[in-house]
Amino acid sequence: MIYAIIIAVFVIAAIWFYFTRLVTPTATKFTEPTKKALVLYFSPAGKTKRLAQKVQAQTNADIVEIEGTKPYKADPKGRAFVEWVTAATPEVVSKLDDIDDYDTIFLAYPIWYDTAPMIVKQVLKKHNFSNKNIVPVVSFNAVSRGEGRSIRMIRHHAPRANVMPRLVLQDNDQDTQLIKDYLNEVSYK
Repeated sequence: MIYAIIIAVFVIAAIWFYFTRLVTPTATKFTEPTKKALVLYFSPAGKTKRLAQKVQAQTNADIVEIEGTKPYKADPKGRAFVEWVTAATPEVVSKLDDIDDYDTIFLAYPIWYDTAPMIVKQVLKKHNFSNKNIVPVVSFNAVSRGEGRSIRMIRHHAPRANVMPRLVLQDNDQDTQLIKDYLNEVSYK
């Protein structure tokens, strides 16, 4: 009986350790200067696009929108719910043929149903993010609702990437300073 309890405690601890590790960043600082950066964003409603443009303005990075072959119209959250429940992977209009040219990717997306949209998962699966720094960019109102699961998604589908701490923006006039503070805190150059 005592052995069963010890084994059960060990298994629970191992599972807890595994999932806790997956929701935390793999690094907290940039170890080398960035050579070339990209802001990659998905924004069917326009809010994430505004955030991505603010990041692009502060980093002088290139910027590319993630677009599906079937546009997200009228009710993107309704479609997102169906994709989430069915674990669908929507097809992406590929504009990332030169992803190898970038060493830092600012990945901006909304949080839908406690994680990143499935189209972001598809981009992570479709392209090689090995040895790249990925900075998750989310809005403030999404922080308590799923940014950890989205980091888990990034780490799962881009396992050889260096996932940085999330950049949390508020979609207001304070964003420019928040971006500058973040870039300074993580030693982005």
